[in-house]
Amino acid sequence: MSTKKKVLILGSTGRLGGLIKNKYENIHNIDVIGVSSRLLNDFYHCESTIYSELREFLILQDPDLIINCAAMTNVDKCETEIEKAYEINQKIPENIYEIIIKHHLKCKVVQISTDQVYKSKSFTDLGEEEPINIYGKTKLGGDKLISKISKSLIFRTNFLWGFGKYNQVSWLIDNCSSENRFYLFKDVICNPLHMDYLANFIINNSFKDINGIFNLGSSDALSKAEIFKKIANKLHLDLSNAEEVYIDEVNMVAPRPKIMSMNINRTELAFNLRLPNMDETLDSLLIDYK
Repeated sequence: MSTKKKVLILGSTGRLGGLIKNKYENIHNIDVIGVSSRLLNDFYHCESTIYSELREFLILQDPDLIINCAAMTNVDKCETEIEKAYEINQKIPENIYEIIIKHHLKCKVVQISTDQVYKSKSFTDLGEEEPINIYGKTKLGGDKLISKISKSLIFRTNFLWGFGKYNQVSWLIDNCSSENRFYLFKDVICNPLHMDYLANFIINNSFKDINGIFNLGSSDALSKAEIFKKIANKLHLDLSNAEEVYIDEVNMVAPRPKIMSMNINRTELAFNLRLPNMDETLDSLLIDYK
């Protein structure tokens, strides 16, 4: 009898889901199943928004762990394509919940959520949920459903990435190399993690006998302007064309919270670790650029 654990990842063609899938593929005692709504090589096909299709797939695969990275994360598109945002951000968790409960599946579920479920306030935690846009509202709806599953973890997070086709670092490099003015938000405060750290955390802790909702972020917070200024300083980039502005000065479709830092104390206590500070997060982010 195989002693391998089977991990099924929804949204495995996205940045975080793809990274988790790639890391799991290098772990000898894990069978990883990457799921996509598109027909792609090396991925299992399943339209997770369709209840019957996901039900048959989950019953057939019978995974030990489901990691739901599927999400519509473009905040402005969520505001204009509300039905699609609901289908992906809330309907998929609803389907997972109903299938597990009705068919008595024994798997654990990890839901990747967002800091945008909270009100605009420093170092928010449970009980302070008050989303102001469709993205946050639909993600919170998904969280509420997954939290009804006894064996579940919900990680609310914000992350930075320094690799891939186009990323936040390359955005800054391109803008610093251009003659055009660009904006850095001085009143949007957050405490993101490096995506690689986040993926490792999920892999290392998902099978532990810990359940609940936890915030995952760096131990201190910075404005987005401060984050990009620190990156520019570390990479010796010219910020002369950057303009620090308040987010309300820029026309955007969706309202956005200005203060998105999350309290990580419960997370550090429950998992018996110390989460990195922002300087450590940025150093990890920029390893590939040094």
